[in-house]
Amino acid sequence: MACFFKDIGKSANDLLSKDYTVGAVKLDAKTTAVGGTTFKVTGSQDVRAGGITAEMKFERKEKARGLTISESWDTANNIKVNLELADTLTKGLKLTAGGGFSLQKGSKETKVGVEYNDANIASKNSLDLFKGPAITSDFVVGRDGILFGVETGLDVSRGTSPTKYNFALGYSLPEYAIACHLSNKTDTVSASYFHKVSYAVEAGGKASWERKSDNIHFEFGTKYTVDKDLFMKAKIDSHGRLGLGLTQTLRPGVKVNFAGVLDTAKLGENTHRVGLGLTLEA
Repeated sequence: MACFFKDIGKSANDLLSKDYTVGAVKLDAKTTAVGGTTFKVTGSQDVRAGGITAEMKFERKEKARGLTISESWDTANNIKVNLELADTLTKGLKLTAGGGFSLQKGSKETKVGVEYNDANIASKNSLDLFKGPAITSDFVVGRDGILFGVETGLDVSRGTSPTKYNFALGYSLPEYAIACHLSNKTDTVSASYFHKVSYAVEAGGKASWERKSDNIHFEFGTKYTVDKDLFMKAKIDSHGRLGLGLTQTLRPGVKVNFAGVLDTAKLGENTHRVGLGLTLEA
């Protein structure tokens, strides 16, 4: 089945980035009421600077009508409202509309979008009315595990030249996936792979090259699942940064994550980072 552009190479990206709560102490709390209405609170404190950020979010789904309504408010005084209408006009089609206002900065935003996804085609398009207006669009075709995608962006106020264009080619199966990206107006070339070696072991890596600076970056990571309640992750990159993470489910609805990044090239310096994450769900 085709996926959206941002999801090409997602398995490798998740392996290398998710479950590494470093540099902060984070709390995620989510409750679900009868009827599917959810309330979610997220909070984070920077370990070094001490700053705290938080967000409250409310979401209500009306499955019979395909309608989802969500509202959020964060500590930067940003208020957002979003509406989604899915699979109502035709299966696979989603219409979105959202708006936001910053009480602190006085800025505002309004976005409308159209998404479509079926077995062989996926496309996501959005229009930001107050920034440009700016149009972003991506289109992916897929068949037998092979994926090819294009992503473009256009700021109407700057003329007809695209502000961005990216390309991706991937091959995805349940056991492994590979992907190649040409991004930043063809200035960056990257490739990634993911391999589910067994139920307990996953491995993946990513390499990128920036044409202008001639910088090359490598990253390799792995995940080991001890049992249904515990897994460990490790990764290392070409700069010698070693990441370690452990996620333990203490009981149904309670999960804790410990993670850290150790700079092996600067062991005697204050460059290492640690973090803690707690997730509560009921």
